[in-house]
Amino acid sequence: LTSRKDGSVYVIYLAEKEENQPPSKIWLSSIQPKEGAKLTMLGTEKTLHWESVGSGFVVDIPEPVQNNHPCEFAWTVKIPALK
Repeated sequence: LTSRKDGSVYVIYLAEKEENQPPSKIWLSSIQPKEGAKLTMLGTEKTLHWESVGSGFVVDIPEPVQNNHPCEFAWTVKIPALK
């Protein structure tokens, strides 16, 4: 995780050796976006669907983003604000 002064947080997912595209879901266990937050993957314009799970959340990475990802080995999800 990294953050900016404006309150936005960036989650960086690093690919495993055998991964060549983002997974269909990314789960974070200890943070949650603010209600109604519009998450995006850097390098794309698509808003990502997410839902709260316990004290964390799961973000869905749709197939078009998985198949046309902006980077090769790391993918970054922008969260505009945390709860």
